[in-house]
Amino acid sequence: MKDRRNHLILLGCILAALVGVGFLALPGSPVYKKPTLGLDLQGGLEVVLKAVPPKNHKLTSDDITRSIDIMRQRIDKLGVSEPEIRKQGTDQIVIQLAGVHDPAAAAKLIGKTAVLQFYDFEADLTGPSVSGLTSRVPVASASLFDLLSAPQTRVLAAKGTPSQWYLFNSKKVVRAGPTPTKQALLATQIVQRPVAKNGLGKHIPKDWTVLKVPKNTVVVSCDVASGNCLSSQQITSKTGFYLLKHHEPDKNGQNAIPEMTGGDLKLSGTRADIDPQTNSPVVLMQFTGKGKKIFHTITRREAQRGALTCQGQTGSNAVSQCAQHFAIVLDGQIQSAPYIDFVRNPDGIPGDNGAQIDMGRGGGIGDAKRLALVLQTGALPVTFDTAERTDVSATLGKDSLTQAKKAAIVGLLVVALFLLLLYR
Repeated sequence: MKDRRNHLILLGCILAALVGVGFLALPGSPVYKKPTLGLDLQGGLEVVLKAVPPKNHKLTSDDITRSIDIMRQRIDKLGVSEPEIRKQGTDQIVIQLAGVHDPAAAAKLIGKTAVLQFYDFEADLTGPSVSGLTSRVPVASASLFDLLSAPQTRVLAAKGTPSQWYLFNSKKVVRAGPTPTKQALLATQIVQRPVAKNGLGKHIPKDWTVLKVPKNTVVVSCDVASGNCLSSQQITSKTGFYLLKHHEPDKNGQNAIPEMTGGDLKLSGTRADIDPQTNSPVVLMQFTGKGKKIFHTITRREAQRGALTCQGQTGSNAVSQCAQHFAIVLDGQIQSAPYIDFVRNPDGIPGDNGAQIDMGRGGGIGDAKRLALVLQTGALPVTFDTAERTDVSATLGKDSLTQAKKAAIVGLLVVALFLLLLYR
């Protein structure tokens, strides 16, 4: 009798445990806890990023550590649960994101360098990108090949050590670059790969061209459709290209080009919003104390230069013809180029109200939020190239999970039936 009672107690405990497990696993139950699924079950993104340090900069472990921290902040802001980010080797970062609905957008966002620069545009143009000695009118090139092959660019490139190298095929399309040296260009895969594997077999054809970016200059592009291209000549392509001066600060920390960078921003003051005047999405930025002073100095200089160009003329036509521009450049592409109205602001614009990036005709509030996110987390210390990317489908994982659930249910029922028969 005593054994029978013990058996019944044991059976009751087992049944209670089975009921408890059922409640935990049953959706809609008050104690239901949704399981956390991995990358193979949810699907998502796995990407391997390879660090590419700038010229004359040796990659350090601190660069990778800092990059991982920034990428983790960006992923956290995306709302991805339990991401896996780890260092691989000395120059790679592996990222696994489960449940990401748009892997392409996530990969682009995470690895975006987000180098923000502000240029006194007309003053900083050089080579074929500017015409006129005093008025300095912008001239956009229709392609990168046209910009770098222009006689003015070649003359500049012959002076000093070039900052970057490119390899173009016979159709004037970039096949390698930018690289910091010619040796690095010749060591790229397209050059070293055998001809049988669609490479050049270490031999550059005669109809291919190696072109250089001159010392102390940088290439900046613009999207014609966004309305951010400034040019006295019509641009016949979707993208325009400019050559801009690029100088490090002098011993006194002055005369740097670009005149301002993302380091002059308050990261906490960067946010996406809607411009009440145009009803279009924008990214609002606030400057640091130092940034406010520099911004005021630049815009004052631009206002004075615009007024001098028009030589006392006033009115909207004068402003549109002579106004100078303050270019906001992100990762080498012009995001916005507002002009300085020298009639309304003869002393420039104080930096107390910050600045804004207009997302252009094709940008939405989602684009503005993504841009604000990368600016809030700061720029990556080095550039990253995508070495490998895998968009993982959840189909196989879901099938396996479904089969496992069925097997578990059947197993529980078999055990319960066995116990009932054993202790009845």
